[in-house]
Amino acid sequence: FFRFTSNFCILPFMAMMLSSRTLAHPLRQLCRKCTAASFSSSSCFFAASPAVDFKDFMSRLENAVTFQQAQAVWKEFGGSARGLSVDVINLYLKKQADDVLATPKDRLQKISSLFEASKDLFEEAGVTPNLATYTILAFVLRELKIDSAAARESVEYIASGVNTLVARALSSIPKEELPIQGPALVSHCINWLRENLQQEPDLTLYYTAVKLLAPALSPAWLARMVAEARKAHKVEGEVNRDLFRKLYLVLLQKLYITGHSRRFLLFLRTVLELGLLPLPAHIVNCSLHLSSLREPRRTKVLFEAFTLADVKPTLPMFEHLLRSQAALKEVELAENTFKSMLTQGISPSVVAYTALMKAHCARGRQEDLRRTLDLYAEMRERCTSPPTASCEPHLLALRAASRLGRKLPKKGSSKLPAPSSDPNTAASPQASLAKPVGKKAQDETKNASSATAQPPTSSSALSETKPSQGPTKGKASENSGASPSKAKQAGQPSGKSQGAPAPGPKGGNPKSGGAQKARDTHPKKAARPPLTPEGAKWRVRVLSDLKQDGHRLMWFLRS
Repeated sequence: FFRFTSNFCILPFMAMMLSSRTLAHPLRQLCRKCTAASFSSSSCFFAASPAVDFKDFMSRLENAVTFQQAQAVWKEFGGSARGLSVDVINLYLKKQADDVLATPKDRLQKISSLFEASKDLFEEAGVTPNLATYTILAFVLRELKIDSAAARESVEYIASGVNTLVARALSSIPKEELPIQGPALVSHCINWLRENLQQEPDLTLYYTAVKLLAPALSPAWLARMVAEARKAHKVEGEVNRDLFRKLYLVLLQKLYITGHSRRFLLFLRTVLELGLLPLPAHIVNCSLHLSSLREPRRTKVLFEAFTLADVKPTLPMFEHLLRSQAALKEVELAENTFKSMLTQGISPSVVAYTALMKAHCARGRQEDLRRTLDLYAEMRERCTSPPTASCEPHLLALRAASRLGRKLPKKGSSKLPAPSSDPNTAASPQASLAKPVGKKAQDETKNASSATAQPPTSSSALSETKPSQGPTKGKASENSGASPSKAKQAGQPSGKSQGAPAPGPKGGNPKSGGAQKARDTHPKKAARPPLTPEGAKWRVRVLSDLKQDGHRLMWFLRS
């Protein structure tokens, strides 16, 4: 001890002498030798200390039969866990757990001391427990068949530790291997908890797994985890309800991103039935958006449910509601929604104006057309940014201006020729059923129908004899049913210049009889009435706005 202290006391003096320039070279070498000797003696002392002799400590700790022997070895080598690894601490805890199982007296007290010792040792060592640590602690609880209510703190300590391990392990897995290793790790921890603690995993474990694995896995796996959580736990209490709400929020966001709109609305209905409210603003907007596209009749119900859950209505919520009402042609409801939006101090956007204009245009009355043009003018005045992204409001205004003050036929209606009054052509259903069904009868009915539909022409007469070979010149003969010899006697040309060629197939030569027949059976559409002066003024205004907003192609097509 005197040698060790003297060496350490002389060290500063030797350093000062080495730094001085007045000392000679031999003296400096002697000081260097003494300094080296002092460091060698101190290293020998630390080598002989019990904290550094790790092999002897491990061998004696492993050979200890009882916990008292292990405790004596632990105290002999310092009694501190500072700098030790997790495996050494687990070995010491294993000896203590065997002592708890061997002695039947005061088991609860020994279990509490075991858990307290594990907490103190890991805090002192500065390391975190692993799954082997929790396996030792859970093995003691399982072998002693202690009720979870009696050792509630111990069970919660193990469960929270396993949740922490799962979170740390999932965050350390690379992104490329996460879709494979992540579900395997979660299932292994869930099975471990069921086997060792005889209870279902905590909701925190499910939420941690779903939250960390949501970007890498499919919505089907997330939905299965949520279903398992619903089976294992009840939606009761503030803590459980909050965790279930977070679980469903992660699932809904994943479904919306991946485009599973039907399943999104299905799980949203479950959230509303369970009362897991309030929902964040982006989930509310997503639900109303998908409902306006898929189930427009339920959009009003969702809107009212969100407002009853203390969700403040926003502009996107009103926009989605107006879209759904426009799709259902509910003009009065859309007007009421628009007025309520104005009364709440929300200034309507281009999307809201467009949805209301679409609702009025869909009904198509004259007052609706005027209301559409008024809404367009109001949109141009109140909206600061022009609708440069879409030209839909311009097209709706052009449609309203073109139909303003004009009585147009409904879409799909056309004036067909009146039915013939000839009793030979109009056959009753009883007569058609009484006709024979043979091939010859079918040919006869076919010829009769073609003869009654159109008077005989030169082309039909030629089709019965022989089709012409060359192009047609001159007009057809009035006596089309006469033979070529009679036509020659009447002073009319015969042969190649006799009349029009035989009727070709439908859509063939426009000079053929098939095209002539098609023109005769399909009458021309009636010309539309001209624009009214008011409609013409609106059309010029909307076209100028269309060009000004940058939609030059649409302006060129519409003008």
